[in-house]
Amino acid sequence: MSIGKEFSVARSRAKVKRRLKAIVEAARPAITKEMASAASEVVTLMRRLVPVASGTLRDSIDWTYGNPPATRATGAFRPKGEVGDSRSVVSIYAGDDDAFYARFVEFGTQGGPAGKKVRDASGRKRKLRRTHPGTDAQPFFFPAWRAKRPEIKKRIRKAQRKAVKKAMESGK
Repeated sequence: MSIGKEFSVARSRAKVKRRLKAIVEAARPAITKEMASAASEVVTLMRRLVPVASGTLRDSIDWTYGNPPATRATGAFRPKGEVGDSRSVVSIYAGDDDAFYARFVEFGTQGGPAGKKVRDASGRKRKLRRTHPGTDAQPFFFPAWRAKRPEIKKRIRKAQRKAVKKAMESGK
């Protein structure tokens, strides 16, 4: 192979890369819009499924682009890790500083065995006085997500295909 042909292949490769990047950028708004619509639907379903006592937990269920807002609540549902491109990821979350009990509602709690003898931190034996019977799980978060996930995947794929076709036809 001659040197001239190698430069030609390198130029073609660069041109294809530029074209693909332009297609992705042209398709991104349509895909982002569809992701936002899907997230709103999932949040609406979660809010309908969550058991309501005071409404605090229901009101804490929301979505955002990128990482969810920070909270001190250890019982809140939050995706782990950092998000690179904040418009490519939608985070749905439940629980905040006031509704710290989101995880307890979703998965339930185990009752404390009253009267059981255990060793405390200093090594002494003592009798447990806990009488909390525990709570049954009342799932709202993951059932809503699992119910909507297949439909959401189809809709986002359809939006991707449509946006890429449109970008390819426009010649951007």
